[in-house]
Amino acid sequence: MKINILVLLFALISNYAFSSEASTIRYATCPNVNLDATTIINKINTLASQLKTSESDYCSSLSEKILSLNDIINNQTWKDAKNSLKGNNLANLEGSQIESLSGLTEKASSLLSETISSLASDESCLPKKNKESFLANMSTVVREVSSTAGNISGPYGFAVNLGGSLLSGAISGIDKILSKNRFKFKDHEQELLFLNQYCAYAEIQKDISDFISTPNRLDEIDLLEKYLHVKIKDLRDNCVECDAYYLAHMQRKKIERIEHKIISSANLIPLGDDQNSKTYTRCKEIHRFIHTDTSPLAELISLYENYENPLLSNSNKELIEDIVLASKEFQKSQERFPKLSKCIMLPLKQKVKISMEFNSLIRDEILPLKDEVFTFHMNTLLYVMDVKKYKDPLGEYTSNSIARVRWMEHQRNENRTKIKDPNFEISVGKIIETNEKLKRRINERFLPQYFKFLLRSNKRGITNLKQAISKYSRQNNIFTNNNNSSLKNSLLKKVHLSLEKEMSKTKLIQRLCLFDQYMLNSSPKKYKYCKQAISKLKSRYKSLSKQYPKLPIEVDRLFKKEKIESYQSSRVSEFSNLIQNWNQRGDSRWCLKREVYKAQNTQQPNYCKTEN
Repeated sequence: MKINILVLLFALISNYAFSSEASTIRYATCPNVNLDATTIINKINTLASQLKTSESDYCSSLSEKILSLNDIINNQTWKDAKNSLKGNNLANLEGSQIESLSGLTEKASSLLSETISSLASDESCLPKKNKESFLANMSTVVREVSSTAGNISGPYGFAVNLGGSLLSGAISGIDKILSKNRFKFKDHEQELLFLNQYCAYAEIQKDISDFISTPNRLDEIDLLEKYLHVKIKDLRDNCVECDAYYLAHMQRKKIERIEHKIISSANLIPLGDDQNSKTYTRCKEIHRFIHTDTSPLAELISLYENYENPLLSNSNKELIEDIVLASKEFQKSQERFPKLSKCIMLPLKQKVKISMEFNSLIRDEILPLKDEVFTFHMNTLLYVMDVKKYKDPLGEYTSNSIARVRWMEHQRNENRTKIKDPNFEISVGKIIETNEKLKRRINERFLPQYFKFLLRSNKRGITNLKQAISKYSRQNNIFTNNNNSSLKNSLLKKVHLSLEKEMSKTKLIQRLCLFDQYMLNSSPKKYKYCKQAISKLKSRYKSLSKQYPKLPIEVDRLFKKEKIESYQSSRVSEFSNLIQNWNQRGDSRWCLKREVYKAQNTQQPNYCKTEN
């Protein structure tokens, strides 16, 4: 049995409508029915099965493309990103999280855009009888991807392009296949199809805006890097553990670069393949790595030998000394690893034996040294800073700031490459053109039609509700002012359910108006229409509440004004005062935990007592 979409929407918005929380929200969520990953995957499977795969190999290939979306939606990275979008918060992810998510989102966007574009050009694969049902399911999947592409940003709200511009083609394709100038909103599937199209269109606006504004990203990167470098310097100057962590990180970064050289040039055999290497000889590699002063191994050993860190443990110092000493012994003695001229003259069996020892030395002893010296040490420093010593999480501040600087460097290169593309301006123009067409269709034609449908439906619903209440009150006297236990009877429950349905329509209208304003696409005409419509609705409920005071209607809360923040303007500019805010905290940034002062037998400063 199909459930009216408005009943489902009430479940989504009822807590929101009557919440006792403050009215300020981070951003406006597009009104629609929330679906979990399982439901999305089921819709993908349904889509694939609905295509006429028996008609041609072409249809079968489209079906396979659709099914490949399952792997993306079911990926743990995707699930984590979707979980971070729950509630009223934009997801500000770190660089490593975005890099793993970016590939998934762009792949999903491309698959959808290519598939829908193909179907729009040739509809022979589409089911004739269930065409609108197919499009409703397809629009649900597009909306799932668009909500990720449109609401994910980097550290401090930094813009990240995740394929939203590709999705505009998918939305246009669905609109082209549909070929409608008017939706029949009374039909559940058509209403769902419109809401999916509207939300998908709305949610990719940020991503499209970010893509068009790519040249501005370089200025934003400079702004954020300036803040991060100031913060890192302050942390290092005032926190010895922060300085130790920074030194360890920078040295590990240098060592990682050398390790890549070693792995690529030493022809190492992976662990587990040792027994399959009876003809494994590496005389050239042994000579170059052991007996050449400028080899990658010599560079690596030099980095360890010259590494200085005020908090390096004695055990790590001894470990480094042992490795450095052993490497020098190898160079002096040619018995274990002979030079090239001697090595090539040895019998094959002996050459293989020496080569395998060389392989094990590099793979099992030299390369793992990084984790033993740095990874454990850095994790220990984080634990001391964030758990044991400081009031603020200085370890988290340090590690995040370092990682963000590194990510910003990557973003600078990406944006420069994008801007230098000779087709960048052409792409921008095409995206703007496609988006304007969608705006005229979805936001300027269909959205006002949907507003009118909801208002008419709500007016009829309240009229019917009044008639039902009058009928029931005459029969049972349950809505008069006198106290009557029959308020809990089944008749009241039926009336209450009808009231909830009408309030859900009301809240949906408010949400749509709010979201339209939030997107910065609201025309003066539409803004005026929304204001008048909400005023009419409020009058209806005031009249209803006055006539039947026992009805559970809190008009002021139902029409509570909400403050919103737009995501169409640059988010990074909001953080231009970060340096000032950071400096204003002064010495309170370096406060220790109360128990640390007590253990040191020192007085806790007053600013540390009051600082949160």
